[in-house]
Amino acid sequence: MHERQSSGRLEDPRLLAGRGRFVGDIRLPGMLEMAVLRSPHAHARLLGIDTTAALEAPGVVAAVTAADLGVANRPIPPIVVHPGLHAPRGALPLAQDETRYVGEPVAAVLAEDRYRAEDALEQITVTYDVLPAASGLEAALASDTPRVHPDIPDNCAGGWTVETGDVDAALPGADRVFRERFEIERGHGQPLEPRGVVARWDAVEESLTVWSSTQVAHAVRDAIASALHLPARQVRVIVPDVGGGFGLKGTPYPEEILAAWLARRSGRPVRWIEDRLEHFVATVHDRLQIHEVEAGVDRSGRLLALRHRVVVDLGAYAPFGLLIGGNVQLHMPGPYAAPNIRSDMLGVYTNRTP
Repeated sequence: MHERQSSGRLEDPRLLAGRGRFVGDIRLPGMLEMAVLRSPHAHARLLGIDTTAALEAPGVVAAVTAADLGVANRPIPPIVVHPGLHAPRGALPLAQDETRYVGEPVAAVLAEDRYRAEDALEQITVTYDVLPAASGLEAALASDTPRVHPDIPDNCAGGWTVETGDVDAALPGADRVFRERFEIERGHGQPLEPRGVVARWDAVEESLTVWSSTQVAHAVRDAIASALHLPARQVRVIVPDVGGGFGLKGTPYPEEILAAWLARRSGRPVRWIEDRLEHFVATVHDRLQIHEVEAGVDRSGRLLALRHRVVVDLGAYAPFGLLIGGNVQLHMPGPYAAPNIRSDMLGVYTNRTP
């Protein structure tokens, strides 16, 4: 029987017949399972982490903190870098001195199965000194608001202006000027398949193979290679079938680096599959923005000038740089042609999920 192929999506018959292969389907001989301990606080100082009891739990192979990772615990660079991003901040694989959002990884456990790994997480003792948090977007810009990063006094990551024509000259001449404020709340993509990664180290070839449910295989490869101090040619990232991405799988994540590091250290394949609760707190969110718009029109309704200011919540880190804010600016006029446009964008750090 011949399978009928559509002109667009050639993979559909295979997926609809249940022949897809996702990260969760990968089983390798000797594979270990990883679980991640996450901060319950939006902002806290890490005073100490004791993994002794977890290491003694049945089936546990490793329990690691930032101190164990050493030089591998380096910031993950933004996937898009722009000169307007004057204070880039990338997440560490494991929080080191402070945690900056609920869900930030603070430790990882490797065990013979996921059940034992999850049980061992409960045996880890973390001592936190809870700090004030910058949770509101506009409040984060106030002079008396807590600082997400101590060396960024205003919580501003950066921004830029795009402009054509002369808005200041055109607006006073408009027959009518409309002023509006729009607040767009956070959203969060919920693919049927959460994130997942499998890593296998080959000690003979000194190479790493990683299967990841990602939209950016090359960026994941580069982040892992950088953290593990390997040439990029010794890291191969394979993307199997992906059960939804929506942009949230468009950046490297701490768990990919952790799985790779643990696979190399243990000499055994390592797998981590995100659960739905983790997905809510540890996978990037989108679109918390505040827009202020002035639109000047003539009597016929023709748009003469548009002034726009947008403040974008980046969360605690900036995995996409200022890409989201820039994307907003490019699309802001919509289908309308205006000879005079000015758009000012500012990215702000808050103690929320990136």
